[in-house]
Amino acid sequence: MIAIVSLLVLLDAALADEFQGEITAYGFTASSASTEPNAGEPETLTANELGFNVRGRLVTLDDRLRLFVDYRDREPIGGDIQNRALRRLYRAEAEFAIRPNTWTVGVGQFCPPSVTFLPVTGLRTSFQLNPQLSLSAFGGRRAITTSLENVPFSQVLPAAGASINLRRQKLQVTALGTFSEDEAVIFLNQPETYAAPSFLVSASGLPASGVTVGGQVAFAQRASYTVGPTWADFDLQVASAGLWNASGYAHWRTSPTLRMDYFFHHQRVGVYAAGDLGSARLDEPNFTDNRARVSAALGRFGWLKGDYRVRLRPEGVEQRYGLLLYGEELGIDGLYLRGRLYFDAVSFEDSEGVFDRTLWSASAGYRTGGLDLAAGGSFIERAVTPSSSRQADATTSPDLSPFTLQAQRIVFGQGYYSGEGWFAGLDVEYNVEDSEIRGLIQAGIIGWKEW
Repeated sequence: MIAIVSLLVLLDAALADEFQGEITAYGFTASSASTEPNAGEPETLTANELGFNVRGRLVTLDDRLRLFVDYRDREPIGGDIQNRALRRLYRAEAEFAIRPNTWTVGVGQFCPPSVTFLPVTGLRTSFQLNPQLSLSAFGGRRAITTSLENVPFSQVLPAAGASINLRRQKLQVTALGTFSEDEAVIFLNQPETYAAPSFLVSASGLPASGVTVGGQVAFAQRASYTVGPTWADFDLQVASAGLWNASGYAHWRTSPTLRMDYFFHHQRVGVYAAGDLGSARLDEPNFTDNRARVSAALGRFGWLKGDYRVRLRPEGVEQRYGLLLYGEELGIDGLYLRGRLYFDAVSFEDSEGVFDRTLWSASAGYRTGGLDLAAGGSFIERAVTPSSSRQADATTSPDLSPFTLQAQRIVFGQGYYSGEGWFAGLDVEYNVEDSEIRGLIQAGIIGWKEW
């Protein structure tokens, strides 16, 4: 990995116009302690990981040739829990402008626009037909599956797609379609290959002064697990193309001290049952979100925001409403405050009553130059006893922890510094309910050189 960056840096200066590179190293450690009878031994489990990210861009030949690299590596090191290593090359591509600002061709590994995650090894090209209209297309083989598994070079999973983009002064429209084969592991590490298309249309515009609207709709043919008469019976089923998601938004900015926003999102994921489990719900989990926010400026102090969201699910309704406070001008240069208070009202069709939750978080920070320090806490009122990452709660009442960080009671501290050509950061979280500690250390260097 380091050799790739070194090779780019040592290229003959006479051949290069510009080079930008970034190397990031980060370490992650987490611990989980539990004395519950079913939690197992030892009482405290730890996990440690070390990661590296390398990104770079080289521009040469009068800005006609560009070389890109984006590699990410995460390795388990010691600890009681050994996660698997993740070594992913997201981009290693050479891009050449056959006709500058008109026709560009790229070859290598890249991530083209797609509804789903689709790294490809192959060829892509783009055409700027006029200042408002552009076309692009690609073809090759899938490089990484949606399960984040590298596809060996001996295996070919075809992938192809095209997109069109229209940009006008007050309107932007994008339409794209892709076809690719993918591989899923359904049971006992047995892989199955399936092919599926996807489509997406998005648009945004400025219908009036201070008003912005936009949205998108996406369709995808996807594979779903078919569960047989027992949970040990699995099969892979490719459903017909259906709604993947639909979203929209509207922003109102006609006043410098008042802002209004609306967001809509609908998501569907197919889950099918068969045999004795045929009575199970189909086409879930899916949900529909409606969210509205009003923001008012508090003079030079900051902003006060009111927020409301209602999420409609097949099994119930979730409502969340609350206030957010952002304070910047506090009499001391660099000092800032963040705070929010939310109330959740969650009701389920198969349960009596409403599960109310209270969530608040507050933090204070100091920012000067490249230094940013912050400390605070986040707490939630739970309907049931805490559930750690080692033992699930046996009650029927819902507990979002540990799957949602906002559902955990934590105190945290973080610091970040960005200097000339380098940066470093430290984040520490302590879960006051389950005695769990999470820490993240990161460091990196950023360099650029022009000849």
